[in-house]
Amino acid sequence: VQRLRERLRSGNLVSIFGEHEGRQSYEAHLLGTTIKLALGAPSLAWLENAALFTAAPIRVGPFRYRIVIDEAIPIDLAKPRREFAVQAAQEYARRLEARVLQHPADWQGWLYREF
Repeated sequence: VQRLRERLRSGNLVSIFGEHEGRQSYEAHLLGTTIKLALGAPSLAWLENAALFTAAPIRVGPFRYRIVIDEAIPIDLAKPRREFAVQAAQEYARRLEARVLQHPADWQGWLYREF
């Protein structure tokens, strides 16, 4: 974690999967069920006041993908870190659900979900 924080302080990009359970997780609503989302990325963004983006690959043809980077989730330093991280996870779940509904074949999460 310290190494990630140092990289963020230096202005580098850090990519973290949010769609997995972490040491600190939040159970968000997704497609009529729940999913555990790690709170590490939004916590780090809050700690370092770094930009927090969501992104996903979208298939545009055989072996061809386009990376879509969404608008940044605003960092709210006025909120306690965990409260902000939970809010960011909720926003991530909202964006993920919209993306899955638009491009259901591109989401690998179907393999791990029980509906």
